[in-house]
Amino acid sequence: MLHKRDHPSPFATNHSIAIPNSRNSTVHLTPLNSPRSLPCPEMALQTNPKPGHASWYSISGGVSFYTALIGLVFFDILLSIVILQKVPYTEIDWIAYMQEVGGFLAGERDYTKLKGDTGPLVYPAGFVYIYSFLHWLTDSGVNIFLAQCVFAGIYLITNALTTIILYQTKIVPLIYLPIIYLSKRLHSIYMLRCFNDCIAMLFMYIAVMCLIKNRWYLGSFVTSVALSIKMNILLFFPGLAILYLLKYPANQFYHLILHAIVIVGTQLLLGLPFLATFPSEYLSRSFEFSRVFTFIWTVNWKFLPEEIFTHPLLSISLLSIQLVLLVSTFLYLDGALIKQNWLGLNQLTDDSKKEKALPSQCKEIYMRKTENEIILSPALIVTRLVISNLIGIVCSRSLHYQFYSWYAHQLPLILAMSWNTMNCSEKMTTKDKFQVIGPWICFGVIEWTWNVFPSTPVSSMVWQIMHWGTMLNLIRRANKWASKWKKIKTKNKNKKE
Repeated sequence: MLHKRDHPSPFATNHSIAIPNSRNSTVHLTPLNSPRSLPCPEMALQTNPKPGHASWYSISGGVSFYTALIGLVFFDILLSIVILQKVPYTEIDWIAYMQEVGGFLAGERDYTKLKGDTGPLVYPAGFVYIYSFLHWLTDSGVNIFLAQCVFAGIYLITNALTTIILYQTKIVPLIYLPIIYLSKRLHSIYMLRCFNDCIAMLFMYIAVMCLIKNRWYLGSFVTSVALSIKMNILLFFPGLAILYLLKYPANQFYHLILHAIVIVGTQLLLGLPFLATFPSEYLSRSFEFSRVFTFIWTVNWKFLPEEIFTHPLLSISLLSIQLVLLVSTFLYLDGALIKQNWLGLNQLTDDSKKEKALPSQCKEIYMRKTENEIILSPALIVTRLVISNLIGIVCSRSLHYQFYSWYAHQLPLILAMSWNTMNCSEKMTTKDKFQVIGPWICFGVIEWTWNVFPSTPVSSMVWQIMHWGTMLNLIRRANKWASKWKKIKTKNKNKKE
């Protein structure tokens, strides 16, 4: 049994789901209420809602979802037009960006000499190429309104893409998707500031879609391109490494090496004009890990005295906490699955043999097909990357306002999972109603902390409470279900004995 309830989950389905893969064959996914299904909320298949639930609560089908998507995008287009017309542009980094790439376009290849009004260039080569194009497109950065229109397009594409990604996970109720479109700060970051974080995250979400579509090498390449625009993409890498280990068994270890070559090779190729001339200068500036952020701009640590904020011990402590959280979380969630994947499952070639060899609790988290290839579900891919990124954000040395774009589009999934909205009963109890409203309340508070300018000790403290609470609750939910999986696995093993 998945839940201690007498009635079925509103997200259960009695029909198997056929999922096409990249080689024109079909993978049949066992429904959640099947005896063979995995007791894990992230694998829930939200299809037709049960009687007693409003249709807006669950993702009920392709027509209703795409109708909602078109409505949301159309609404956001109108809102974006109003913002561009009515809200004045605010200069923060655009002029500095243009100055930095202006030096590159003038022939300078020494990264230490590429500077702007706000300081030296501290982003990898991908940033230089993209903003060089924008430099040309906007008449050396003079036509700022055109740049705003470009970033409005990037914003709308990112919103639509992440909405589709969340839909494909089948774990985010439809009612939470508007969260992506209602953020005041997110509109400002994209259309009124033109930060490079926006472009980096668009490429990262494209990479996620490639992984969902089982295009893993393309996904690794696009991830590396995103990394070449801004280093915050490194926060996804622990989760990406876990996915590689789940995707490839021991006899396919060479794939891990090839993915590393793709990621590193892309960085070397993009950085070649600088690496061939001033390699040490490029590496020290584009991937600078020792940079100290300015206290006045921090969103998450304003309640600390400045001397503590700038002390190296704070940075070391946060990094240590991040490593402990990453290792413990992924070992608990996926350690047994990785071990099983690498010890005994890699020699199977026939689907019927795989069915017999795989524990029933493992079949849903892997979507297997012929030729000994493992197809990971969209829910597994997205949740591992989101958890990895969220842990890194919560343990960040400092967060500036534009860094909200690193995870704002992931908030519907983060809040829905942390509030366990998939466990709501068919007949909405008071507790269930609070679970439905809870994510919206959390979003409102989180959005408020990002809109207090300048940040205050109170807003920073609230930020910390909200994000640590959400992250730990998310891990607790995931650990709870992972614990159930382990208990069932042990029980089945004892029965066999």
